[in-house]
Amino acid sequence: MNATPDELTAEAGRWLRFAAEDLEAAEALRSAPGVAARHVATLAQQSAEKAVKAGLVLLDVDPPRTHNLELLVDLLPDDWAVHESSADLLATMSSDLSARGVASAIAESEERGST
Repeated sequence: MNATPDELTAEAGRWLRFAAEDLEAAEALRSAPGVAARHVATLAQQSAEKAVKAGLVLLDVDPPRTHNLELLVDLLPDDWAVHESSADLLATMSSDLSARGVASAIAESEERGST
C-alpha cells in the first residue's frame, strides 16, 4: 500500500467503522421477527472480516479479497491475541454446531434445495 502512518490509521478506522456498522445491523436483526438467522450470521461474519482487515491495513498489508477468516487471521502477526481468540471461537462453534445438530439440519436443507 505504501501509505503514511496517518493514512494507514485513517483507512484502518474506516474498515473498523464498517465492521461496527455490520455488527450493529446484525444485533438489530437478531431479534427482528421474520429474519432468517443466516442473514444475521452473514452480517456478523462480515463484521469480523472487516475488523481483521482493519488490522492488516494498519500493518500496511493490502487485504486479500476473501471471506476466509482463518486465512485473514493467519496474515496477522503471531503475537496478536486474535490468534487465540479465533482458535477458541472456531472450537466453540464446532462443538456448539455439533451439539445442536446444525450440521445435519444444513445437510437436510441442502437436500431439499432450500438454502
